[in-house]
Amino acid sequence: MQLKYKFLAIFLFTVCFSTYGQAPALLFDRQDPVTEDATGVIKKIKSPEYGKYLKVSYHNGRKNKVLKSTLWGFQGNNGKLYRIYDNKVFKIVKQDDIVKYERTLAGTNQYQRRFSSDLDSPLYQTKRKARQEQQD
Repeated sequence: MQLKYKFLAIFLFTVCFSTYGQAPALLFDRQDPVTEDATGVIKKIKSPEYGKYLKVSYHNGRKNKVLKSTLWGFQGNNGKLYRIYDNKVFKIVKQDDIVKYERTLAGTNQYQRRFSSDLDSPLYQTKRKARQEQQD
């Protein structure tokens, strides 16, 4: 009888999770998201404004720190992609011929915008510089 309830709970959790939530993932490169590692299945990723680590929480209750410099970026619980560049986390806002990034400055309502010619190229302060790199 208990096995039946456990199966039902796992099934409902899986359906709810796949329908309403996105799986957070670490991205060592932009192609292959990692939702599970040797520690367990990733539950949440926090990115402190300052410091060189991301804080990763797992479904099994464990926590881990991952060096920002080892990652391309991560996918948050909201499904949005974040790129780490120069140990700063930028949200990818728009992907067209030029990629647009934003990040909010800590303790303010101000934000920085950056641009790149593609997801793997350097970030620039202006679209013009990103386009110049695209043409080179």
